[in-house]
Amino acid sequence: IYYPNVDLGTPARTWLNASTPRLWLRDEITSKATVAHQTQFDVTGDIDIRIDMQLGPMDAGATGVIVAGVYDFAGNQRAWRLSVQAGGFPRLEWSTDGTLAGFQIGTSTVPVVPTNARAVLRATLDVNNGAGGWTLRFYLGDSITGPFAQVGPDIIGTPATSIFAANAPLEVGAEMNQAATAVPRANVYQFQLRNGINGTLVADGNFTAQTSGVPAFVDPTGLQWLIQGSARLDNQWYRIVGTIDAWKPVWPWGDLSAAVPGGIGDGEARVDIDIAGILRRLGQGAAPLQSPLRRA
Repeated sequence: IYYPNVDLGTPARTWLNASTPRLWLRDEITSKATVAHQTQFDVTGDIDIRIDMQLGPMDAGATGVIVAGVYDFAGNQRAWRLSVQAGGFPRLEWSTDGTLAGFQIGTSTVPVVPTNARAVLRATLDVNNGAGGWTLRFYLGDSITGPFAQVGPDIIGTPATSIFAANAPLEVGAEMNQAATAVPRANVYQFQLRNGINGTLVADGNFTAQTSGVPAFVDPTGLQWLIQGSARLDNQWYRIVGTIDAWKPVWPWGDLSAAVPGGIGDGEARVDIDIAGILRRLGQGAAPLQSPLRRA
């Protein structure tokens, strides 16, 4: 920041580069990690979907956010999509033929997905449970490989079902052609898709194993993931986002110091700043508390 942009109230933020990166998703319709359509992830039978994420708050009025899917309603290319409904209720939707006429929905009756806390959400769909129908289960775990604990009862429907092999990309984050209110604000650490329950791994987006800032990577199954829009692979963690409430210039080498090795120029100064958030502003003008003796 340079003069004249030294006013009180100048927006500021600080961060640390720490630990491993994650997929940072903003609630914008272009914010996602995507894989161009491959027959490799055309799962038409039993499916096992897992996502390790920290889901942020939803926009006011949003009924839910879609966190992953192979789904494009343009041209009736609907396969499946995993979402979290307002209040933390996980939902899996799929189509047997790509159209809305073949659409199926299963929603947990238990609100299990936390806000602003890391958790692994798992959904499994048994398309033919042997009793003339299908069975959907949701789980939570601490790791992408488990162990998992089932949350809520089995969700059962009839008749037996299947999943359409849609010509659509695999997406984590913003879904193709989706409304902005359905886009998640989240940190995603890993995503896995398996053909069959505990079956063959057909997609493994391990975002923590990548280099911070790269725009693309190839996962262990051979799929190329692209980071799109405002999403990014990042190990940058913001500590505070606020405004500058105080500028404190100092001249540690004297205001008439000569240039010295190490980049210190003539009269070079340093400035300490105070950054505060909205709570400091809201607290301005509040009368200080009196002694407990006077308030008793």
